[in-house]
Amino acid sequence: MSAPAHDGGCLCGAVRYRATGAPVRVTNCHCATCRRAAGAPFVTWVEFPAEAVAFTAGAPAWHGSSEAAERGFCAACGTALTFAYLDGETMDLTVATMDTPEDFPPEDNIWTESRLPWVALDPAIPAWPRGRGDGDGGA
Repeated sequence: MSAPAHDGGCLCGAVRYRATGAPVRVTNCHCATCRRAAGAPFVTWVEFPAEAVAFTAGAPAWHGSSEAAERGFCAACGTALTFAYLDGETMDLTVATMDTPEDFPPEDNIWTESRLPWVALDPAIPAWPRGRGDGDGGA
Protein backbone atom coordinates (compact mmCIF):
# COMPACT_ATOMS: atom_id res chain seq x y z
CA MET A 1 0.00 0.00 0.00
CA SER A 2 1.45 3.36 -0.99
CA ALA A 3 1.60 6.43 1.20
CA PRO A 4 -1.12 9.03 0.59
CA ALA A 5 -0.17 11.87 -1.73
CA HIS A 6 -1.08 15.48 -1.03
CA ASP A 7 -0.79 17.82 -4.03
CA GLY A 8 -0.80 21.57 -4.23
CA GLY A 9 0.61 24.57 -6.02
CA CYS A 10 0.60 28.25 -6.69
CA LEU A 11 -2.13 30.48 -8.12
CA CYS A 12 -0.83 30.50 -11.69
CA GLY A 13 0.11 26.80 -11.77
CA ALA A 14 3.79 27.36 -12.57
CA VAL A 15 4.87 25.57 -9.36
CA ARG A 16 3.26 22.32 -8.21
CA TYR A 17 4.30 20.06 -5.37
CA ARG A 18 3.45 16.70 -3.84
CA ALA A 19 3.89 15.67 -0.21
CA THR A 20 3.60 11.98 0.63
CA GLY A 21 2.71 10.33 3.90
CA ALA A 22 1.22 11.75 7.04
CA PRO A 23 1.97 15.32 8.09
CA VAL A 24 3.99 16.00 11.22
CA ARG A 25 1.57 18.73 12.35
CA VAL A 26 -0.65 21.56 11.18
CA THR A 27 -0.16 24.96 12.78
CA ASN A 28 -1.54 28.49 12.57
CA CYS A 29 1.39 30.92 12.81
CA HIS A 30 0.64 34.49 13.86
CA CYS A 31 4.20 35.89 13.68
CA ALA A 32 4.76 39.15 11.84
CA THR A 33 7.15 37.52 9.34
CA CYS A 34 4.55 34.96 8.23
CA ARG A 35 1.90 37.66 8.00
CA ARG A 36 4.07 39.83 5.78
CA ALA A 37 5.32 36.96 3.61
CA ALA A 38 1.79 35.78 2.89
CA GLY A 39 -0.09 39.09 3.03
CA ALA A 40 -2.53 37.48 5.45
CA PRO A 41 -3.52 37.85 9.13
CA PHE A 42 -1.90 34.47 9.88
CA VAL A 43 -0.67 31.44 7.93
CA THR A 44 -1.70 27.83 8.39
CA TRP A 45 1.23 25.50 7.73
CA VAL A 46 1.27 21.75 7.24
CA GLU A 47 4.66 20.26 8.11
CA PHE A 48 6.11 17.18 6.41
CA PRO A 49 9.51 15.48 6.53
CA ALA A 50 11.62 17.32 3.93
CA GLU A 51 12.25 14.14 1.96
CA ALA A 52 8.47 13.67 1.60
CA VAL A 53 8.09 16.91 -0.41
CA ALA A 54 8.86 17.07 -4.13
CA PHE A 55 8.21 19.75 -6.74
CA THR A 56 6.37 18.17 -9.65
CA ALA A 57 6.18 21.23 -11.93
CA GLY A 58 8.48 24.22 -11.87
CA ALA A 59 10.43 25.17 -8.78
CA PRO A 60 9.98 27.86 -6.19
CA ALA A 61 12.15 30.92 -5.88
CA TRP A 62 13.73 31.23 -2.43
CA HIS A 63 14.01 34.08 0.03
CA GLY A 64 16.16 33.91 3.16
CA SER A 65 13.62 35.33 5.59
CA SER A 66 16.07 35.09 8.49
CA GLU A 67 19.54 33.76 9.19
CA ALA A 68 17.95 30.43 10.09
CA ALA A 69 15.18 29.92 7.53
CA GLU A 70 14.08 30.34 3.95
CA ARG A 71 10.72 30.63 2.25
CA GLY A 72 9.74 29.37 -1.17
CA PHE A 73 7.34 31.23 -3.42
CA CYS A 74 6.28 31.32 -7.05
CA ALA A 75 8.39 33.85 -8.94
CA ALA A 76 5.62 34.28 -11.53
CA CYS A 77 2.57 34.97 -9.34
CA GLY A 78 4.08 35.52 -5.87
CA THR A 79 2.19 32.78 -4.03
CA ALA A 80 3.84 31.88 -0.71
CA LEU A 81 4.44 28.11 -0.72
CA THR A 82 7.02 26.89 1.79
CA PHE A 83 8.95 27.52 4.98
CA ALA A 84 12.01 25.55 6.10
CA TYR A 85 14.77 25.98 8.64
CA LEU A 86 18.14 25.75 6.92
CA ASP A 87 19.31 23.04 9.33
CA GLY A 88 15.90 21.37 9.66
CA GLU A 89 14.59 18.04 8.56
CA THR A 90 11.08 19.22 7.73
CA MET A 91 9.38 21.52 5.24
CA ASP A 92 6.17 23.43 5.88
CA LEU A 93 3.68 24.00 3.08
CA THR A 94 0.96 26.64 3.14
CA VAL A 95 -2.32 24.81 3.70
CA ALA A 96 -4.16 27.30 1.48
CA THR A 97 -2.11 26.11 -1.53
CA MET A 98 -3.07 22.45 -1.04
CA ASP A 99 -5.58 21.02 -3.51
CA THR A 100 -7.59 19.77 -0.51
CA PRO A 101 -6.93 22.28 2.28
CA GLU A 102 -9.95 20.97 4.16
CA ASP A 103 -7.91 17.83 4.92
CA PHE A 104 -5.55 19.83 7.18
CA PRO A 105 -7.35 21.44 10.14
CA PRO A 106 -5.01 23.30 12.49
CA GLU A 107 -3.84 21.56 15.66
CA ASP A 108 -2.45 24.61 17.46
CA ASN A 109 -1.56 28.31 17.23
CA ILE A 110 1.96 29.70 17.64
CA TRP A 111 3.28 33.26 18.13
CA THR A 112 -0.07 34.36 19.51
CA GLU A 113 1.63 37.25 21.32
CA SER A 114 1.97 38.76 17.83
CA ARG A 115 -1.53 37.98 16.58
CA LEU A 116 -3.72 40.76 15.35
CA PRO A 117 -6.21 41.69 18.07
CA TRP A 118 -9.24 41.08 15.82
CA VAL A 119 -8.23 37.46 15.07
CA ALA A 120 -10.20 35.15 17.37
CA LEU A 121 -8.47 31.95 18.46
CA ASP A 122 -10.25 28.61 18.60
CA PRO A 123 -10.36 27.79 22.33
CA ALA A 124 -10.44 24.06 21.49
CA ILE A 125 -6.79 23.99 20.30
CA PRO A 126 -3.60 24.96 22.16
CA ALA A 127 -2.18 28.46 21.73
CA TRP A 128 1.47 29.29 22.38
CA PRO A 129 2.66 32.87 23.03
CA ARG A 130 5.80 32.17 20.99
CA GLY A 131 7.10 28.88 19.65
CA ARG A 132 5.53 25.59 20.63
CA GLY A 133 6.35 24.72 24.21
CA ASP A 134 7.02 28.33 25.28
CA GLY A 135 4.82 29.17 28.22
CA ASP A 136 1.27 28.06 28.74
CA GLY A 137 -0.09 26.23 25.70
CA GLY A 138 -3.42 25.43 27.22
CA ALA A 139 -6.54 25.97 25.20
